[in-house]
Parts: sequence; C-alpha cells; structure tokens
Amino acid sequence: GHIIHAALASLVSCFGLAVCGLLSSPTLTILALSVSAVGTFAMFPIFWTLTTQRLPPAQATGAIALINAIAALAGFLGPYLVGWVKDVTGVFHYAPPILAIGPLMSALLLLRMRRQATTTSVTLSDRSTRHPD
Repeated sequence: GHIIHAALASLVSCFGLAVCGLLSSPTLTILALSVSAVGTFAMFPIFWTLTTQRLPPAQATGAIALINAIAALAGFLGPYLVGWVKDVTGVFHYAPPILAIGPLMSALLLLRMRRQATTTSVTLSDRSTRHPD
C-alpha cells in the first residue's frame, strides 16, 4: 500500500509541473506549482519509510546517503537546467514540464518496485505452501 501512495503522490507532483507548460495565467501557474509541491511533500514521509523497511540497517544507512547525494546533485543542477531551457527557448514555461520527468521516473520506479515485491512475495508463499515429495 505504501508504494502505491508514494507513486500517486509522485504523479500528482508530475501533473502539477507538466500542466505549468500549458498555462499562461500567473495565478493558475502558481496553483499548478502548489499542486506539485503538495505531491512532493506528500511523498517524502512515505518514501523514507520504504528505505528503512526494505533494507537491513547497515544497508539502509548507505542507501539513505546515496539518496541524499542524488538529491543534492538534483538541487544543484535543477536551476541550471531551468536557466538553460529559458536561454534556449526564450521562455520559462517550458522548464517545469521538463522537471516533471523526475517525479514521473520516481512513480515508474516505485511501481516497478511494487511489482517486484509482489512477485517475490508470491514466489516465497508458493515455496512455503509446497510439500516435499
């Protein structure tokens, strides 16, 4: 259940950013960015529990460090990407839809993780119900 909730929150964030490219009203753009922020901040607490639930403590600390390093890199490169898009296109409103790729990838990876977890649990339950011949 947690994986689906995190994926849905990521899709809300993706939707908010993607819609920004279609809007010309500053008020509606701020509203779309707010929707994106709601999705992003709704995903955080669920996301962090997934790391600690699925990995042993020693591996979880390394995974959390890797996640933080990737997030720091994205926080550094994101503004450069926005500036580059504005320089190339001459307008700002194409940048948020490009940034929407991040939450979309997050949702797709979470859904894949859910599918793998379901497959693994089914395989393990099949093994536990079989009787040796």
